Amino acid sequence: MQDRLRTKQCAKLWDEWSNCTQKYYWAAMYICKTDFHKALECNKRYLQDPQFFEEMKNLYLKMRSNYRRTGLEQRVVRTDKTF
Repeated sequence: MQDRLRTKQCAKLWDEWSNCTQKYYWAAMYICKTDFHKALECNKRYLQDPQFFEEMKNLYLKMRSNYRRTGLEQRVVRTDKTF
């Protein structure tokens, strides 16, 4: 669920935070705090959305069903290289 939020729904905000942390390294904890909180608020907004939660629950149940049937775990492939 978190991967989906970081790569699709809130990708722009997480990218801004990632770029900020890469730019300021050790000072990023203080300088990039607002970007981080904006990204977290985006995550919270989606996590509290019942429709998104149901979508993720159905995806999880589908993956679990497939695993129980085949014994093979479906890997979650990240599309970005920043995380």
